[in-house]
Amino acid sequence: MGSINPGGLREPAPSGDVVTDYDRAHLQLYIRLLDARSAGASSDDMCRFILEVDPTSDPVGTHKLLKSHLERADWMSSVGFRQI
Repeated sequence: MGSINPGGLREPAPSGDVVTDYDRAHLQLYIRLLDARSAGASSDDMCRFILEVDPTSDPVGTHKLLKSHLERADWMSSVGFRQI
């Protein structure tokens, strides 16, 4: 498994109804999150190995970060992809 990057992802995913440059740059991350969730990965593992943040360093903050990215991944897979 990968290592935790101390400078891992810290920015929440965007919200709204327009695909952003951030979304375009993070499409692979969104796909990885959707695949991991579908495979039954734990929130901690998704934080650690996909977002590359230590979920024990700030449990509330890292899980909010994960939630924002999963919500955006869901939106991209159901609506946003039409704008690409």
